[in-house]
Amino acid sequence: MNNISITKADVSHLNQIEAIEKTLEHRNLSYDSIKKDLENENTYYLVAIDNTTNKVVGYIGCELLVEHADITAVATDKDYLKQGIASSLLKALEQHLQEKQIESIFLEVRTSNIPAINLYTKLNYSKISTRAKYYDNLEDANIMKKDLI
Repeated sequence: MNNISITKADVSHLNQIEAIEKTLEHRNLSYDSIKKDLENENTYYLVAIDNTTNKVVGYIGCELLVEHADITAVATDKDYLKQGIASSLLKALEQHLQEKQIESIFLEVRTSNIPAINLYTKLNYSKISTRAKYYDNLEDANIMKKDLI
């Protein structure tokens, strides 16, 4: 993670976030939906930036609710996988949410996405339920939760 910094995302990062999103399987966040999220006071996005190239190499987004947050997106540029970027983004988001007195954080993850499940488990997220046929391809989703306070 040398030369990688994490900062709050804004619309100046939008094109690069969308470029990563377009490379991902089973994803459909559009430019307009990401822009809407970045402008919404009830959502919060962070980006990981390669300081040597000023390129966005990962991002995370969540929806802020009264006492909890729902992670809506986590992604890393394919050229930067296995470098701890997603883990760093999650930890930075958790720290921000704790400062805002958010009690817990939730996420959905495809049951086939073993690397992501392993990452979340390593960071103390627990599976609390399964949503059958949650995704467009009818794949199930694991619902995971982490208490922050």
